[in-house]
Amino acid sequence: MALLLVAFITIVNLRGTKESGFFFALPMYTFAGVVGLMIVLTLVHVAMAALHHVPMPTLAPASAGVPFNFRLPGDLILPKAGTALGLFLILRAFANGCSAMTGVEAVSNGVSAFQPPEPRNAAKTLAILITILIFLFLGTSYAAHVYGARPSETETILSQVARATFGYGPPYLYYITQAATMTILLVAANTSYADFPRLLAFVAKDNFAPKTFVTQGDRLVYNRGILALAVISGLVLLAFKANLTLLIGLYSIGVFLCFTLSQLGMAKKIREMRGKGWHSAVTVNLVGAAVTGIVTIVVAITKFREGAWMVLLLIPIIILICRSIYRHYEWFDRTMTLHPNDFNPLAEPEEPLTVLVLVSSDVHRGILEGLEAGRAIAAGKPNAILRAVHIEMDPEKTPRLKQRWEQYVEPYLGVKIRLDIVPSPYRWLIEPVLGYLDQVDVERSGDRVIIVLPEFETGSVITHFLHNFTARRLRTILLNRPHVTVVSSRFFMKPMAWRLGRGGLVY
Repeated sequence: MALLLVAFITIVNLRGTKESGFFFALPMYTFAGVVGLMIVLTLVHVAMAALHHVPMPTLAPASAGVPFNFRLPGDLILPKAGTALGLFLILRAFANGCSAMTGVEAVSNGVSAFQPPEPRNAAKTLAILITILIFLFLGTSYAAHVYGARPSETETILSQVARATFGYGPPYLYYITQAATMTILLVAANTSYADFPRLLAFVAKDNFAPKTFVTQGDRLVYNRGILALAVISGLVLLAFKANLTLLIGLYSIGVFLCFTLSQLGMAKKIREMRGKGWHSAVTVNLVGAAVTGIVTIVVAITKFREGAWMVLLLIPIIILICRSIYRHYEWFDRTMTLHPNDFNPLAEPEEPLTVLVLVSSDVHRGILEGLEAGRAIAAGKPNAILRAVHIEMDPEKTPRLKQRWEQYVEPYLGVKIRLDIVPSPYRWLIEPVLGYLDQVDVERSGDRVIIVLPEFETGSVITHFLHNFTARRLRTILLNRPHVTVVSSRFFMKPMAWRLGRGGLVY
């Protein structure tokens, strides 16, 4: 179910920002309304002394469902003193509670998506979001306290409170609450889809991620980032079997570490700019970084054995990968950037040219198209030579090749082209071609070599796989050889010509 929901969110986001925003707005209002009603009814029950406790589920073992029960050499040592232990428990409760606050960063990450004035509208939205969140969080916590709800692996706190408040009967608000909770979790997951592709594009612009993530699709969304997020999410769900108890620890570490680093970065930027009231702005960001940093440390310690060690291991690896990507782009810019004193082949005399057409064991229409492409490339260049090369893996077919060459090629090209037959007694293909190129390099040193690979397209995906992929194999090898240009001459058979609207064309 989780994988299907990920696929559903991916498809909705690929439709565009406007469509996904409209689709995910209704669940948010439904959830806020039904939970707000639940909180109000709880307060009414308290005021009227009409509270009634309903049976709550039993507590599950603390280690239930933990697939990655990684242990250090010796158990983690908790503080023994009462004061220290109490402080640690408070910090742990604080860290777990802060997990409910994640998602508000979506507003700050998506300021550019607001209507003008963007900063003011984003600030208003953030204030409204925080107000609603505080009301729902405190109200639900109070309702859980008065009803005696307890943590369980089989039923959520929100479900227990809704069951105690609404019951199962008409107007079936309990079931509406459950459905609204599921849909709001979809909206929460959509936060990543709204921001991760955009942030990945920012990182890619700074050369720390592949440039392909900068490109926007026709719907003005970063579709490649969305697809990458879908694949990563699917792998994580499979690894942890979509267990929310385990995933929330990994999620919290990543989120609050990002919060800490971003606030430290903002403090540094504000301090460098030194604008009006910069002292208070730096103080706010440093306090925020300290709070989120404490949450990160506490979550990392308390969730270490439940899989948090994987995040602590993966983050440095991801940083090293990003640094490697950055160094590659630096090297690429240094290598490819032109300077006035650089060698410019366009300013030099035209290079001698060697055009090679690789032919199979038979002269067919595709081979003729390839020979015509080779002749067109070499035409008008007195220093160019044109050759056809056949790798002889079956000597019995060679007489037929020579006979058809004399019949279909020599009357038109004559001495303009020479057919070289290279024996391959071990039926190798790649090695003889590379050996022939080495021989050409010796005979015509300094030539630019262009290799024409005749190919054909059957017009059907199914029938395409009935033929070998010799040309593709050769192209993959030859493209890695310096000073060699590979040209693919494609012959489209009649079914493909009909499909392209060229019916009646006869080859």
